[in-house]
Amino acid sequence: MPARLLRSEELAALDAFPAELSEVEVGAHYTLDAADLALVRSRRRADNRLGLALQLCALRHLGFFPEDLAGAPAPAVSWLASQVGADPADLAGYGGRYKTVLDHRGEAVAHAGYRTVGSGDLKRLGDWLTERALEHDRARFLLELALGWLQGERIVRPGLSVVERAVVAARARALDELARRLSAVTAASSEVLDALLVVDATIGRTRLSWLDEGATATSPTAIGAQLDKLAFLRAMGTDGWDLSGLNPNRRHQLADEVRRRTNQALARMRPERRWPALVAFCHDRTVELVDEVVDLADQSIGRLHSRSSHALDDLKRANSRAANDKVVLFTRLARLVLDDAIPPDALRAAILAEIPAERLAAAIEEAESLARPPDDNYFDLLAHRYSQLRTWAPAWLGALDLRAGPGAEELLDAVQVLRDLNRSGRRAVPEDAPTAFVPRSWRPYVSRPEGKTDRHYWEMCLLTQLRQALRSGDVWVAGSRRHADPATYLIPPEAWGKDRGDAYGLLGLRPDPAERLALMRAEFRDGMAKLDDALARGAEVRVEEGRLVVTPIEAEDQPEGLDSLERAITDRLPRVSLTDVLIEVDGWSHFLDCLTHASGATARSADIDIHRLAAVLALATNIGLGPMADAAKLSYERLAWAAEWYLRTDTLEAATSAILSHQLDQPITRSWERDLSRSSSDAQRFTVPVASTTTRWLPRYFGLRHRGLSVYTWTSDRWAQFATRVISSSIREATVVLDGILDNALEFRPEEHSTDTAGWTDVIFALFDLLGMQFAPRLRDVGDLKLYRLGETGGFPNAGPLLTGKADLDLVARHWDDLARIAASLNQGWVTASLLVAKLQAQPRQSTITRALVEHGRAVRTLFLLRYLPDPAYRREITRQLNKGEAFHALRQRIFFGLHGKIRRADPDAQADQANALNLVTAAVTCWNTVYLAEVVDQLRREGWDITAEQLAHVSPTEWHHINPYGDYRFDLNPPTGRRPLRTGTPTSTPQRPPRSPSPKGATDGL
Repeated sequence: MPARLLRSEELAALDAFPAELSEVEVGAHYTLDAADLALVRSRRRADNRLGLALQLCALRHLGFFPEDLAGAPAPAVSWLASQVGADPADLAGYGGRYKTVLDHRGEAVAHAGYRTVGSGDLKRLGDWLTERALEHDRARFLLELALGWLQGERIVRPGLSVVERAVVAARARALDELARRLSAVTAASSEVLDALLVVDATIGRTRLSWLDEGATATSPTAIGAQLDKLAFLRAMGTDGWDLSGLNPNRRHQLADEVRRRTNQALARMRPERRWPALVAFCHDRTVELVDEVVDLADQSIGRLHSRSSHALDDLKRANSRAANDKVVLFTRLARLVLDDAIPPDALRAAILAEIPAERLAAAIEEAESLARPPDDNYFDLLAHRYSQLRTWAPAWLGALDLRAGPGAEELLDAVQVLRDLNRSGRRAVPEDAPTAFVPRSWRPYVSRPEGKTDRHYWEMCLLTQLRQALRSGDVWVAGSRRHADPATYLIPPEAWGKDRGDAYGLLGLRPDPAERLALMRAEFRDGMAKLDDALARGAEVRVEEGRLVVTPIEAEDQPEGLDSLERAITDRLPRVSLTDVLIEVDGWSHFLDCLTHASGATARSADIDIHRLAAVLALATNIGLGPMADAAKLSYERLAWAAEWYLRTDTLEAATSAILSHQLDQPITRSWERDLSRSSSDAQRFTVPVASTTTRWLPRYFGLRHRGLSVYTWTSDRWAQFATRVISSSIREATVVLDGILDNALEFRPEEHSTDTAGWTDVIFALFDLLGMQFAPRLRDVGDLKLYRLGETGGFPNAGPLLTGKADLDLVARHWDDLARIAASLNQGWVTASLLVAKLQAQPRQSTITRALVEHGRAVRTLFLLRYLPDPAYRREITRQLNKGEAFHALRQRIFFGLHGKIRRADPDAQADQANALNLVTAAVTCWNTVYLAEVVDQLRREGWDITAEQLAHVSPTEWHHINPYGDYRFDLNPPTGRRPLRTGTPTSTPQRPPRSPSPKGATDGL
């Protein structure tokens, strides 16, 4: 028998009824139909009727017969008893004769259309599991899939040991099949693959660890280093490897396994398992490096422009005094020239008498040095940085397989000319070199007066325009993931033609746009009537000096007695340390089970639990692994091992989801819901004082000396932060606002979502509407927003003049199917929303479909404004939801206290891990507070407090004053005599990337 996949307590849970069932679940699974009742009522005794009914419903619900019927949830037993004419207590008398129980099981199997498992069924299950194991290798996940397959096939679940053996065998067969499918690649590359695990004397490390190292800066050196890695992989032949037989998800899992294992562990793996994993890693790393070098070049070119622009500002400030002197001198000259009292023939003598010739000559020379080009832009200063560009641009262009979309062919022709110049070493640009891509602002610099083309400006303009084309998708890169052909982002036309009907149904859209547009026009008329009436009253919204003005909403009136209630709750909440919060919440939600080893194995022991909790807390509080090891009296090596192998984005998100699921099961959370499900999202900025590709320099947020990044989070109306992403602070928040909604572990999809002003564009309004959600941002400067006509506007004397544009709904109707295809592609995960939105926003010339999307967004935004402007209660609801996100910001600041709240991790993956660890601990605090809030409320009611639902709706579970995040300190008043021994050099801070070799002490290949 192989090692068990589940712990004994997990086995016990899977062999029993669920501990709790909701009212909906009881109704769905434990309601008997007429045929069921006929079968059950044929039993004379009440206990037999109830027992048979329970076994029948358990089979349908769970797929097996639990041995302990007494452990059935009380609500299910009570509901069944009421249907079969029995008392719940009758169940205690059932099963006195075990043969009766077995006979009832046989009848239930036949009645429900189930069958017992046979050898043929186990073979089919094994074959099916093998295919799934080719997609996923997580043992627990495969076990759950197997249980679902058995139930779907109406096969009574055999013993769990049988299912476990099937999973183990399927995983082994899948590995053999992977090796077979990749045998052609591994046979030709096995030597170079194994060489990756050997220390290379030329670089002083293994090539594997070298390849896995991401860039942390955008310097020419960093770009060159990533290009070297890309060239190394291509020399291995990765571009020619055929991995079509490998499921993409499985490929990513194999590549991740390589990243998480030590060199020793990889070397110990059987070759038929090691080689496919290394092949997957090298393939994925090739794609990642293509994306990296494109992004690094984008940032480098952008930085050259930014620095040149700042240099122009500095130059103007430095020359301001000299320029002012020349203005004064010019004024004196002009007055002399215009003085009618000075005869023309005496003008020169008068000027030289007033201003000596030496002074004029010096002024002319200085003025020539101060003179700027007629357009006064920074392009002349940009040319000074040409040499910086040349350090990496030739190799960069030579490494990329660029492809042109419609309209970008001449740009790629120019790129080929530049490649030829680089290859030949020639300096002069050919007379017939393409120049149509050169914008008007660049032409005075690119074209010299004598008719020749300036090489420096032509090349810098070409790379600048290529950067924009790569952003918009007009030019794409073969072998890239983020900069691939935009056509691949959407559902392929052939698949769309087949699945269009289902996609429309999932989106809640009608194929014919006429009905939807008619509803929008009707909503427009209704909204215009309400706005017109509000303008007539002039209270909440009015027109002043031709400009729309909205009265700011006043602070929401709090329910009477809320202050006293909040004080009473604060006084009764237990004082607790952050460590105890995590331990207690794990006892409820078992979130530590989600922090699985990279190999997929799970383990629960006091030792590993402590180290996983300490590692999470070290990241979330930002104190680092070294200080945490010292404070908790743990081994640093063991703690670093736990962090490296157990804390990943996928495991941290799953653990957070487990915590939030337990929180949302608490009845008190329903007090925080409103009339529909809402969510909001917002960014929180963090200073990053180390070089990183994710950081940007924004003095408004990070001061003049530092750069930083943003952590973007999504918050539900029930105080659950269900997603988090690390993003660049220079990215407009609207670009990412849909990501956490369409892809979150809770699978939460709100009916309405809010952001601040930075979170909206017309494209976002359109996409939310097409996906079946209302986008409701909090807007400022509403007087500057444009309202669009959607239909007839007669009869609205006050609101009519505010409509300064017309939405082209005819264009929307003509491209309705294209818009639905875009929404379906997002809904089904063909493309991330941020990637698609970024491409749409970067297009210099909007395509017809993009214009249709914008027009639809304008119409949807107008409908939203017609509701938003005259309704202060609605605006207050939006603000209330956004305030929940602000409360979470304050809680995270409290938790993230180490190192002055600055992120000191340079690697983007490490930054994402830290953000997710912080989100996990934040969720744990909120969950703990939620549970104890309910306890306090129950206690207060027992004491005679009259607590209303309206009061509870205003109580927040983000209170933190009773929680000590700093840890416990112990004082030993009997220190050892003599000097303390010096340390031996053990690291005291978290390494940027734990080394692959040697393994930390105590590390193993599995657990």
